[in-house]
Amino acid sequence: MSASDLEFMLEDMEAKFQILKSKEAQEARAWMAQNLSVPSDKKREEVLKTMPNLATMRAAQLSRQIARIQEKRASLAEEQAADRQPAKRIDSIG
Repeated sequence: MSASDLEFMLEDMEAKFQILKSKEAQEARAWMAQNLSVPSDKKREEVLKTMPNLATMRAAQLSRQIARIQEKRASLAEEQAADRQPAKRIDSIG
């Protein structure tokens, strides 16, 4: 491994550590842990098989993966909020 390769690897690892320490990553981890505690063992195993290997990801890939989790989380939160809205009553028809 050349010195420049080693420098690139170390910079990428440092970037990944910074991403993993971010508030967004912490929230994504908590959300994933909560959602993985609900399904059956078989379903949980299936979901975990689809998860990327953090050790082989570049920092940019890790950021994109966290963004995807945040988007999914926000989408599900919107759906749940919509489900909690009371149905509108139609008292009279015009």
